[in-house]
Amino acid sequence: MLTAKNRNPDVDTFLDGRAHPEREMIDLLRDMVLGISDEITEQIKWNGPSFCIDGDDRLTMRLAPKGDIQMIFHCGAKGAADKVVDFKDTTGRMTWPAPNRGVLTLGSRDDIHAEAGTLTDLFSRWIYAAR
Repeated sequence: MLTAKNRNPDVDTFLDGRAHPEREMIDLLRDMVLGISDEITEQIKWNGPSFCIDGDDRLTMRLAPKGDIQMIFHCGAKGAADKVVDFKDTTGRMTWPAPNRGVLTLGSRDDIHAEAGTLTDLFSRWIYAAR
């Protein structure tokens, strides 16, 4: 597996301490998001990897203890409640608890590998649309 050069070692350390059963899937998703652009950075937010552009969080992984993983699409903390994002979910799999906050529940590693292009496109479009 290729490892994104802009991975944050603090996130690796955090994940090493969690011993999540889907660590391989978590790292695959990290590399997918970080591989979009070198200007994307990562940190820990809400007890999971979070991906930022221009210092603002845009995507955060929700890591359930039993192994489920969700990607939370959001606008960060600064004025997030008022932000309007022009975005279309091309997968039809996202739920929208708020107009500028989407949730994508991910399947197995095989599903993620099979949908890699679609997922990368979804992540990229959100990061730049929410910018």
